[in-house]
Amino acid sequence: MSAELFFKKETDSNVFIVDALDWLNEIIENEDLNRVTDIHIYVEGFSLTEKRLKNTTLHMITSIIADKYTDDNFRYLEEIILFEDNLKSDLSFDYYLKIGGYKPKFLDRILTFTENNINSFTQNKLNATAFYIMKVYGMSSRNKKLFNIANGLHQEKYPSPIDEFNFKPISKIKNEAKPWWKFW
Repeated sequence: MSAELFFKKETDSNVFIVDALDWLNEIIENEDLNRVTDIHIYVEGFSLTEKRLKNTTLHMITSIIADKYTDDNFRYLEEIILFEDNLKSDLSFDYYLKIGGYKPKFLDRILTFTENNINSFTQNKLNATAFYIMKVYGMSSRNKKLFNIANGLHQEKYPSPIDEFNFKPISKIKNEAKPWWKFW
């Protein structure tokens, strides 16, 4: 069903939100949710779908289907994040972090994974970590600590040639120039 919907969308522009909602219900009942992860990654990074429909589809996947994820589905995503060193890995990590914003019940797992693996993160993953902590998750003491680790690693691994971007810990960054992680 999911492959049919996306094939139809890529070959014919007559796919409607009702089709997508029916597709989501079908997936929840019958399909492997790891395939949904793959579809999310494909749509996010490679689909030529019109932007509003694309964003609506991604929102529906994250808000409806991610709620049904199990440990196996999270492990699948985590393996892509850790063992693929390319755009697919970055898109997977963004989706992983996005799930934490949509589904607070998974946030502890996502933060624990991030804490345990942050030393191996690329610049894109450090940027995404900082963005989600500052703009989506809120500034709990755990998040401040994780932000400061991401900031320190970013400074260490990817030093800025411009002195004005020499950052201080989170408690001191009020009213400063645009930080390295705030590129959106």
